Amino acid sequence: MAIYNMKPQDIAEEIYTELGSPDDLSIPQIYYWLVSNIGQLNVLIEMEYKVEGDDFVPDMNNEEKDIFKSLYYIKWAGVGITSNLGAASYDWSEISEGDSTIRRVSKNEVAKNYKQLRDAYKTQLDELVYFYKKNKIRPDSYDQFFGFIA
Repeated sequence: MAIYNMKPQDIAEEIYTELGSPDDLSIPQIYYWLVSNIGQLNVLIEMEYKVEGDDFVPDMNNEEKDIFKSLYYIKWAGVGITSNLGAASYDWSEISEGDSTIRRVSKNEVAKNYKQLRDAYKTQLDELVYFYKKNKIRPDSYDQFFGFIA
C-alpha cells in the first residue's frame, strides 16, 4: 500500500474535475465538505485522520482517498435528488409542431437518475470499505493479530 501526501485541496480538485467542473459547485465547497466530514471516513475505515494545516495526518493512501471520494459522491448525488424533486416538476416530456421539437425532461425522472447514481455510489463505497478492511490484515501480521509466538 503506497502512501502519498494527499491534501484535502488535491482531492477536492480531483472530485471537481471528475464531476465535469459543474457550474453549481466549486473546489472550495468540496474542500470544506471534506475537512468537515473527515469523521465519516474515520468511522468507516476505523482510522483517526485529522486535518492539520493543509494536510491529512497521518498521510492518506489511494485506497483511503477513493473511499473518501465515494462518500462525497453519495452526498453530491443526494443533493441532486432533493434539488430535482418538488412542485416544479414537468407534466410533459416532448412537444412537436411541424419540424420543431421541444423536449423537456421531468425533474422527477432526473431525481430518479440521481437516486440510481447514489445507490451505485453506495454499492461502490461498500465494496471499497470491504476490500480495504480485508486487506488491512496481511498474512505477515496474522501472528501478531492472533497472539501467536513466531
